[in-house]
Order: sequence, then structure tokens, then C-alpha cells
Amino acid sequence: DVLVPMLTNPDIRLRVMGARYLGRRGGQRALEALEQVQGRDANKRVNEEIGKAIASIESRLAVQNADESSPLPMTGP
Repeated sequence: DVLVPMLTNPDIRLRVMGARYLGRRGGQRALEALEQVQGRDANKRVNEEIGKAIASIESRLAVQNADESSPLPMTGP
């Protein structure tokens, strides 16, 4: 939540860094924030970083969801 305001900061560098950090650590809320600003930035590099961050989070969430839904291995005789 603390990093989300970076996505709309006037400084391009901060918007890029915000997208990168959210992509590395963010979850569902970060994904929603990134999707809200996706394609709206006038800077191509910022938009690319937002796209990468969204892909990274979606991939991480898919793995987490797969892990949560897979049955636990049976132990014992």
C-alpha cells in the first residue's frame, strides 16, 4: 500500500521504481493498482514496467493458487 502512490508520482524514475517494486513483492492489491494505471502513463518506459509488474504478480499468484489447491501428499503406511 505504501508503494502505490509512486505509480502516479510526477517523477518518472519514481513511477518506474514503484512499478518494479510492486512487481517483485506485490499481491492482489498491488495488481489492482497497477491495472488501474496500465496504459495511462505518457511515458513508454513506465508503461512497460507496469506491464512487466502485472505479469510478474499474475505469475506469482498463479503459483500460489496452484500450491494452495494441490492436495497434500499422503504419509504413513
